[in-house]
Amino acid sequence: MGTCNLLRKNTKAHLDLAQEAVSAYLEEQKKFIDNMSQRYLVNKEHVRKMVTHASTYAPTRGPSLSNAILHHKLKELNEDRIAGNHLKLKDIQEEVDKDTDLDASSMSKQRQKELIDELIDYCMLKSQGSRSNNHAAALDAHQNIKAITLEMRNLFLCTGVCSFAFFSRSHAEDTTTMFTATSNDTVRFR
Repeated sequence: MGTCNLLRKNTKAHLDLAQEAVSAYLEEQKKFIDNMSQRYLVNKEHVRKMVTHASTYAPTRGPSLSNAILHHKLKELNEDRIAGNHLKLKDIQEEVDKDTDLDASSMSKQRQKELIDELIDYCMLKSQGSRSNNHAAALDAHQNIKAITLEMRNLFLCTGVCSFAFFSRSHAEDTTTMFTATSNDTVRFR
């Protein structure tokens, strides 16, 4: 038997042992949480958060099936309408509720994937679409810088993390002005 095979089997055995130990620990932790919850009359979920210190943060910016279905219906209903005459979100949601073909519970996995991919493609086009000229690109850059600055300030307010960003031109014909963004006077850091 070669050295690699021996190491692989050894690693596999150790991984199995580690998995058993972790499973036993998690079971013990669950019993501890139940015990503490009953003893101090506190919600189990609250005790679990105190014990594990695990982050429960989940990013919400990814595409979801409900958004993909809504986007598909929006495209279908507003296709022949002129700008300013599009249906309102509430009306589109009512149409989605009536449409049995767009019922998520009875939709195939393939169809769900198609709708989500369609939404992802649309979002990529919207976020990376070409600009008509340098002025439009500069305006777009300014709006993105404002959004990043707001995110940085919110990050500081929520977590206390200070941040600094520097934005500059990428070529001579770029009309974007240089700009810095800070949270909580980070530039005064010594």
